[in-house]
Amino acid sequence: MEEAKAARSKLWTWDFIRVGMARFFSATSLQVLQTIFPIFLDSRGFSATAIGTVATLFTACSMVMRFVAGRLVDSGSRRKVGLLGAAFVAVGIVGCLLVVLFESRFMAEISLPGGFVLSVGMIIIIFGRMMHGLGNSTVNITYTTMFADVLPRDRFVEGIGYSGLFNSVSQAIGPAIGIALIAISPTVTFSACLAPMIACFVIVSSLRYESDPAYIKRAKAEDEALGEEEEYKGVWKYFEKRSLPAALIMFIMALCSASISNFLALYTASVSLAGVSVYFTFKAAFMIFTRIVSSRLCERMGVYRTIMLGILITAAGYMMIPLAKTPAMLYFCAAFDGLGCGLAYPMLSVLTLNGVTRKRRGTANSTYLICWDIGVGVGAMIWGTLIDATGGYAITFTLSGVVLVADFLITIWLAKKYPART
Repeated sequence: MEEAKAARSKLWTWDFIRVGMARFFSATSLQVLQTIFPIFLDSRGFSATAIGTVATLFTACSMVMRFVAGRLVDSGSRRKVGLLGAAFVAVGIVGCLLVVLFESRFMAEISLPGGFVLSVGMIIIIFGRMMHGLGNSTVNITYTTMFADVLPRDRFVEGIGYSGLFNSVSQAIGPAIGIALIAISPTVTFSACLAPMIACFVIVSSLRYESDPAYIKRAKAEDEALGEEEEYKGVWKYFEKRSLPAALIMFIMALCSASISNFLALYTASVSLAGVSVYFTFKAAFMIFTRIVSSRLCERMGVYRTIMLGILITAAGYMMIPLAKTPAMLYFCAAFDGLGCGLAYPMLSVLTLNGVTRKRRGTANSTYLICWDIGVGVGAMIWGTLIDATGGYAITFTLSGVVLVADFLITIWLAKKYPART
């Protein structure tokens, strides 16, 4: 047993750590921006409708870039695309920072079609947020693909679980940092967001594994083991067929998670239940813990069964929310949510790259993340319509749990039809 362990490849290589740090810095900066931007826009006199429009523009740019980034990552240098993504975010931050620092120079107004009149400063801020959207998709897809590149084959599942820790930690600390910074000043906030993006740029610049002969040899051998690459035409140049099972499962999970992200705070306020802000901290904490052990569980149960267990635990957490009468009970639901997602998400990332060659990994990740985006967007509309029709929030979380049970059954079918090879 000891000899077998000694023969295992090294997981925490210098390349793995650097990709992880780049992911952490970029994700933390983007998390802070996501938290503070509505507050910042409100302080600049933007109406609620305008704030929503800016959020829509961010999402649209992010969505469009999903299609482009996957192809760029597969057809060119991962490092260069990663640098491009960091530059997108940094340029957007710098634009907002300049408006804050030199506000009087950007007061001139410009008339736009439709009778809209915006100051130059407002236009720069909106443009900056759109740049954040472009950068968000680019760094997400690129760094996720880089993780898959640098992981040894015999520790791939374990490595994917650990790789998600960098993002989970940023999700746990980012919102709190953002709230604390924006309370000081926008100047401090944007300066603080720019610093990690500069660090990210420097780190990615140092990644040269793609030209390493040892990596090229290993990548070629792994691709040959997967068989001859299929020639893709038309729309399939932008989607990876082998990632569709994972993408379908994730679409449904994202659709259900939209009930939590969009309406949990409103529900708790309607029933005078405190502690909703801590809910997401609890969820992130349990996700971090579960990611650490998910690979060991996968070794015993397999990829699909681990995903199924995660889906059922998440469903239970959602269904218990209407029963929560105290903050402690709400945190109990958050623990289930975090445990379930912590099991399912890393294994879905593994399934996304199931049987996918290196030349299609970017497209595979793009396919997966596009379905997440669509699920979140469609889910918000469905649950919002349901709430308006029924006049209550509680049924939303119960039905989300029911839909997740359906997702569990779909996963059983997918496991039989498309068995995992990784």
